[in-house]
Amino acid sequence: PSAAKGLRWELSMLPAPDARLENTYEALSSPDLSCGAGASGAAGCSEASLVATFDRPVRVRRVRIGIDLTIGDFDAARLNGSKLQYWTASGTWQDAGVSVSVADGCVREIELPQVLTAKAFRLVRRQRLAVGLLVFE
Repeated sequence: PSAAKGLRWELSMLPAPDARLENTYEALSSPDLSCGAGASGAAGCSEASLVATFDRPVRVRRVRIGIDLTIGDFDAARLNGSKLQYWTASGTWQDAGVSVSVADGCVREIELPQVLTAKAFRLVRRQRLAVGLLVFE
């Protein structure tokens, strides 16, 4: 599989997107941390997730992530504590072994404990989730 760096992916917000944000790949890949994507939990589904799906399995060794959203009450508290997971060949989500912790207005590079190969990755958090920058490398 090829490295994820520079490859485009499709964004999904589950169970529901936060309509106050742009919710696009372009918003998440831009260095402007003030636009981004968000998801909200719903009745019967308390987990909010942002899913990045590539068109083929890719290798990921690092994730760059940040937030500085100017809309509403979005800040690092909406991102911190979220988990990075990857889609396994057996069709289940598996923890990547990292918990996200960032400061407002800063981009953090998170080195993964091991290089992961998967077609899809997600950030998942209880209730609400928002992110300004999400780049896979």
